Amino acid sequence: MGECNWGIVWSVLNLICGLVITVANVFWALSGFFCGWYNLFFGVAIVWVSITTKCCDKYALAWFPFWGNFLFMGCTFLYLSCGGYACISGDCDWWGFCFFFVAVVGVIYVILWLIKTLAGVGIPDPVPLESCCGGSSDGYQKM
Repeated sequence: MGECNWGIVWSVLNLICGLVITVANVFWALSGFFCGWYNLFFGVAIVWVSITTKCCDKYALAWFPFWGNFLFMGCTFLYLSCGGYACISGDCDWWGFCFFFVAVVGVIYVILWLIKTLAGVGIPDPVPLESCCGGSSDGYQKM
């Protein structure tokens, strides 16, 4: 009973990172920058897949073929956390901290992939948050 469901923990981290990426790139996208729209799409897709995979199995997950693979998710977060490195040098504002958080989650995911792959440790994959609340998702087993 009192155990932590690590799949839910990973999904909550994915949700937080997806929200940060989405909110941070709305203004950039609306300013007409293509990269802002690209990052906005990824942020929305990450948020969506963190919550549910309904209708994502055909559409959004086609863009994320390795969703659930910690290396893929970690590299995606590292790529989308542009500017997070500024916090290391001490020049850190609110958005810098948010992107730094996304970068740290990316590094943690890469380390988890290494542990899972090289040491053969059974680390659970993220599960859609909808499945924890009594709902079910087509792409995952029903709880």
